Amino acid sequence: MSAVKILAFAGSLRAASYNKQLARLAADAARAAGAEVTLLDLRDYPMPLYDGDLERDEGLPGHARRLRALFKAHDGFLIACPEYNAGMPAVLKNTIDWVSRKDGDEVGTVAFEGRLAALCGATPGQFAALRGMEATRQVLANLGCNVLSRRLGVPRAHEAFDPAGALRDPALAAGLERLGSLVGRLHAVGAAAAAGHRLRLDGTTFIHANLDWLEARGTLPRSCRAQYLETGRALAEILDGLLRDVPVHRVHGASA
Repeated sequence: MSAVKILAFAGSLRAASYNKQLARLAADAARAAGAEVTLLDLRDYPMPLYDGDLERDEGLPGHARRLRALFKAHDGFLIACPEYNAGMPAVLKNTIDWVSRKDGDEVGTVAFEGRLAALCGATPGQFAALRGMEATRQVLANLGCNVLSRRLGVPRAHEAFDPAGALRDPALAAGLERLGSLVGRLHAVGAAAAAGHRLRLDGTTFIHANLDWLEARGTLPRSCRAQYLETGRALAEILDGLLRDVPVHRVHGASA
C-alpha cells in the first residue's frame, strides 16, 4: 500500500520564521504517522502579486505552474500559518491565488478539490495564530479542500522553541503529534482504499474522532476527556454492531 502524500510548508518567507520551524516539526510528526511528506519553502518560488493583466498577457508565472504541479501531485497539505493583522499572510494568499487560476482547459480548483488540509500556526502574540488559521480555512474550504477540524496554535512563539528547534511546552508538542496522527489515519484509510479494501469502522474510532471534533472547537474541556471516554465505551459497543463493514468512500486519488 502506498503512503498518502502530504505537502508541508509555512506561509512565511523569513528564513528564521517560527512557522517554518513549526512546519518542520509537523512534517516530522506526519512522517512518523505513516505519511510521505514533502517539505517546501515558498521563498524558493517567488511570484509577483496576482495581476489579471499579467495573467492575460503572459499566462501563469513559471513558479506558479511548478507549485500547481506539486499541489496536484500530493493528496493533501500541512500548512503552518502566521497571523498578520488578524488574518492570513499575503504570501500565502498570493500563492493560493496563483495556484488556483485556470490553466488552459484545466480548472483552477483541480489542485485543491478533495484534498486534505491540516493547519497549525505560531505567533508572538497570545492569539496563537487562530485568526490566521481560520482565514486560511475559509479560503481552502471554498476551493474544495477537506480541512481538518483539529488545529495547533502556538502563542508567544519567540519563547516557544528550544535551541534545537523543538517545542518547549510538552502539551503543544503532544498536540502536534496528535495532528500528525490524524494525517496518519488518513494514510491508513487512503492506502486501504487504493488497494480496494473495505474497512471496518469501529465504535472506538468513532468516539475518538468525535472527541477530536469537540476539543478542536473548544466545546469539551480537556478535564472532561477521561469522563467522556469512559461514558463512550458503552456507546462504542453499540456502535460496533451498527458500523461493521462500512465501506470507505471517496478519498482523493482513490476509492473503494
